[in-house]
Amino acid sequence: MKFIHAGDLHLGNPFGGLSITPSWLKEKLQTATQIAVHRLVDDAIVAAVDFVVLAGDSFNTTTPDARAQLDLINELQRLADAKIQVYIIFGNHDFVNDWQRLPAFPENVTLFPADVTTYHLQTATHETVAISGFSYTQRHISTDQVVKFPVKDTTADWHIGLY
Repeated sequence: MKFIHAGDLHLGNPFGGLSITPSWLKEKLQTATQIAVHRLVDDAIVAAVDFVVLAGDSFNTTTPDARAQLDLINELQRLADAKIQVYIIFGNHDFVNDWQRLPAFPENVTLFPADVTTYHLQTATHETVAISGFSYTQRHISTDQVVKFPVKDTTADWHIGLY
């Protein structure tokens, strides 16, 4: 099994407080996350991974700008074209309280809902993988989500938990 796990990408982060930073460095900082995601996708395609996990805070805010959304959608489409599945949870920075306002993701993308849910897949080498997780629907969660996760799925060779 081969997969890439990434979290806290914070796409669309304006990197405030850079007023005294030289313009050449400011531009590099402001495009760093976009470049990192592009390289992540390049690496996933070259390595022919079975899937990619984006484990929360892909965006820096619950209302990402259109450019940040388009950048991510374009990269996810590249993964779709390479037949690589993507599993996404939303974290405390990009939490979802209105699922209807999300952009249209490519068909290879599975979004975890608010309740702990388990998805199954089979790798190219015929291993079975269970992935359990949930998405934040508000910035802070006070209930213990761990107790809602299933014990290892005995029908799967691997079981991954996303929190």
